[in-house]
Amino acid sequence: EVAFVTDCASLVYIGAYFVVFVCALVYLATRFRSSFLRVGVAAASTPHPTLPCDHCQFPMSRHHGGTVPRAAGDKPCPVPGSRSLTSAQRIEAATTHKKQVVLPDVHGWDVEALFRKYDTEQTLLLSRGSLMDMMREVGLEHKLGDAFAATVRLAFDAHSADSHFLAFPEFKQLYYYISHAHPDLLPRSTKLQITLLGARELPSTDPN
Repeated sequence: EVAFVTDCASLVYIGAYFVVFVCALVYLATRFRSSFLRVGVAAASTPHPTLPCDHCQFPMSRHHGGTVPRAAGDKPCPVPGSRSLTSAQRIEAATTHKKQVVLPDVHGWDVEALFRKYDTEQTLLLSRGSLMDMMREVGLEHKLGDAFAATVRLAFDAHSADSHFLAFPEFKQLYYYISHAHPDLLPRSTKLQITLLGARELPSTDPN
């Protein structure tokens, strides 16, 4: 009987220790879970570092009304019809000013005649060599001297979209700048002269 009582007491002690052990595990698990949640909330509430936009270089928090900052690893801001620009393209965009001009009729006739003459393959494109020959014909080589070749190459690269050919609109832009820098070369003087010696039954004109 005494041994039975001793065994029962041992079982009670063991059960008590087990309950205490389980309660300690539950307590520790609760504490770790609370600490983890606090760290997660703090990380979520920490603002992302605001990085400059790859296109316009303004902080993303201010871009397009800027409600969403750009975090590390995000894609550049979406700009319709454009891709991420390189450093050279950003410099060009910041230093290039666009303006629209209208060529006079004489300039328009001359630029079309020059383009047709050197577009020998009828591709509506001018090669680098064709532009060099054209500028040599109009007298730019005599005007610039040793700087002629380098100037023509630089002008070609500055106006060509693919650095291989000049389309007609691109050539018109180049013609415009050359005609303004060297008005004695472009437009070319024409050898055709029209002289009216007399006329009959012409309508009256307003001298004003």
